[in-house]
Amino acid sequence: MECLVRLVMTSQRLQVFRGILRELRHLLPFKEPVTSSLEGQYLITEFHNYSQAGEALAQKLYFDCVYYLCLLRSQRMAQMLHEKYKGVGERPVEEVASLVGFKLPKQYREPSNDSNEK
Repeated sequence: MECLVRLVMTSQRLQVFRGILRELRHLLPFKEPVTSSLEGQYLITEFHNYSQAGEALAQKLYFDCVYYLCLLRSQRMAQMLHEKYKGVGERPVEEVASLVGFKLPKQYREPSNDSNEK
């Protein structure tokens, strides 16, 4: 039973590790392999170092990695939403009114004096 629990925890840790690598791939400015970047190399060495750690420390590090993965995904998704819905600056009143379905009343203009002189 203990062996099965270790196997499940190992597969979960690998999923989180791969997820972090995937998110790092999105962050890299150039299309280089993640494993050749400094971040990827650091992550791989830390994963190898702490895979041999005690169970309590390994579980704490696993949850830290889960939180970090959540942070990376959330930042990427927030950036995507910002790019999709970013503002276009200040709009004229007429355009804003038409966006929400209103029509502005026509502006009153005083009659010109030319028609009175005839």
